[in-house]
Amino acid sequence: MNSLPKLKNFLEKLKAAVYPENITCDLCGKELFGKERGAFCAECRKALPIIKGRICAFCGVPMDNDATYCDRCQNSKSVLTKNRAALEYTDEARRMIYGVKFGGKRYLLRDLAVLMTDTYLSEGFTADVLTYVPMTPAEKRNRGFNQSEILAGEIAKRLKLPVSDELTKIRNTKAQKKLTAKERAANLEGAFRVTNFDAFKNKDVVIVDDVYTTGATLSECASVLRKAGAKSVSGLTACITKYHVAGETAKSDEKGQK
Repeated sequence: MNSLPKLKNFLEKLKAAVYPENITCDLCGKELFGKERGAFCAECRKALPIIKGRICAFCGVPMDNDATYCDRCQNSKSVLTKNRAALEYTDEARRMIYGVKFGGKRYLLRDLAVLMTDTYLSEGFTADVLTYVPMTPAEKRNRGFNQSEILAGEIAKRLKLPVSDELTKIRNTKAQKKLTAKERAANLEGAFRVTNFDAFKNKDVVIVDDVYTTGATLSECASVLRKAGAKSVSGLTACITKYHVAGETAKSDEKGQK
């Protein structure tokens, strides 16, 4: 008899954890109920900046012309096979990423993972294993989680693929946001290491990350993975920015820094 109140209390706590109250659309603020719970209401989901149509053959950014590659990829020396992104990094997408990183909205990662899984399938990826852009232990402690790791796990569950944590980051780096393309590449040089070559040897690898800007992070990770014996390395990101960084033009030193 006494077990019934305990069971009821447990079920209430479980319900609160799985279906927390006050879940609202991240874009318009509308409260969500039932099956609609997630990141967005049905109306805003339709308005997401999902990438469709013509894209750069290398980085996957939306293209406004008939060129094969965008300006920043024309002379790329990256060892990545390709990158594809689910969303263009518009204000709406930026709000989502910032909400995940700094606003306590990790639940958004589930919805982003669904979009990224759709991109994986529609773009013809054939991975043997997924991995993700890692953080140092100190960086992960500071944030409390690695959003790229969570995304990779969610995508892997949907695709029934393994996820490897054998790509590691061995030193802290400066924040990339205000760095030029050259500075980004230099900042990341030697920052990553593979701890077990067998995890990637002779395998097609897909690296998961949240935002593709110049691609310097994915390029450095891909270089390390190829040296570890990976057959191919591609990128899969939640978002990609269409704009250049630190006031540079694509025809200057942003070329080749993916």
